[in-house]
Amino acid sequence: MSWFHVDARPHDLAVLRIAVFGIWVVIALGTPLQTAADLPAWLFTPRGPWTVIPLDGLVGSVGWLWALRLAVIVGGIACAIGGRSYTVLAGPTALAVLVMHGVMTGVGGFVNHAQIAVLYAAWLLALQRGVGAAHLGDMATEATTARQQPSRSAAGAPFALASVGLVVALAYSLLALRRITRGGAEIYLDGSTGIMTIARSLEYAQTSFRVGSLIEGSTLLLGLVAVGFLVSTIFELLAPLALLNSRFRVVWVGYMVVFHLSTIVMMNIAFLENLVLIVVVFTRVLRPRGDRSSAMADVGSGPLSIASSGGGPSS
Repeated sequence: MSWFHVDARPHDLAVLRIAVFGIWVVIALGTPLQTAADLPAWLFTPRGPWTVIPLDGLVGSVGWLWALRLAVIVGGIACAIGGRSYTVLAGPTALAVLVMHGVMTGVGGFVNHAQIAVLYAAWLLALQRGVGAAHLGDMATEATTARQQPSRSAAGAPFALASVGLVVALAYSLLALRRITRGGAEIYLDGSTGIMTIARSLEYAQTSFRVGSLIEGSTLLLGLVAVGFLVSTIFELLAPLALLNSRFRVVWVGYMVVFHLSTIVMMNIAFLENLVLIVVVFTRVLRPRGDRSSAMADVGSGPLSIASSGGGPSS
């Protein structure tokens, strides 16, 4: 076994930077954060660090909420683009993202675990040097002459990809562990999974699929849903293994993509942030085509890519 990201390139790091900060730009664009000021103060329930650091004054001000939203949008776009401005803007943008997430969870009433991994990812990228210097298409990994030194982005790409990959894997694994320790086997045997599926499919959401409600009254379908939840929990629990074993990584990525797509259809729950991170961090499909094909022949130098791991030895 070997860590999947030991051969990460500056191109991979640039894709990750664009994906992480791009996700937060999309979230900020789609979240009318300023409307939180219209809600009664008692509806705001601070979570995490905001139980100690008060956000009351910010949440009650339309102007401050607009400024926060714009800071995430403008800063996120600049960080996604990269370049010299990244060093100056990455930290403040990550802080703005953290505050915006605090407002969203305080008003929303719960911490959405779909955004936890991408929240930590923004901070990991903001705190690492050389991330802004990575460019798309830059596949250099080492000096071409004795006098040249690897760029900071080339040297830091493996750690950046590995750290974000570990955060994504742990987000799944710890959630599954919590589900098992708090719910035990009972949640898969007492019909809870079916009830939750039906209830979520009937709730108001951005999508309006009602497929989940069709399982009501069918013992077979309710049983299949329970089995599906159990299998999903096992895959979530084993997520860190996907960073180490190439064959399991192919199976894990395939299953998790299908799982997340099925939650949209069955429960109107979209984990689009996680889907993007899975593709970016756990596959090589966004690398230039030539590099993906050459990686298939370079089996001995590092872990295999998604494109090559199906028939090769376990990494």
